[in-house]
Amino acid sequence: MKAVEIIRAHGAPMPRKELFNALAKEGLVIHGKDPEMVLSTMLWRASDTIVRLPPHGYWPKDTPFSPAQYDPDFDALFGPASTEPEGEIDDGDTDEDHPDDKPLI
Repeated sequence: MKAVEIIRAHGAPMPRKELFNALAKEGLVIHGKDPEMVLSTMLWRASDTIVRLPPHGYWPKDTPFSPAQYDPDFDALFGPASTEPEGEIDDGDTDEDHPDDKPLI
């Protein structure tokens, strides 16, 4: 995966925007309405090889990163570092779809 190669060469986790720009510099074009969000979704779907370490950025899943207290062996015990893609996800669900739902607050 090109993203993992770039992150390893960088030597530290990379925020989405920085990784997006590095991939573009390598000639990788990501299409879509919001290409950075598309990248975020792609990285989330590659959860077997990459993790997001808030607030540091994306990092190879098989590599410890002590500043974030990340150790891949801990995933087996405590779950992944982050299970959500970076940014908001619009699932198309609106309040109008569920008029009987009451607000939580």
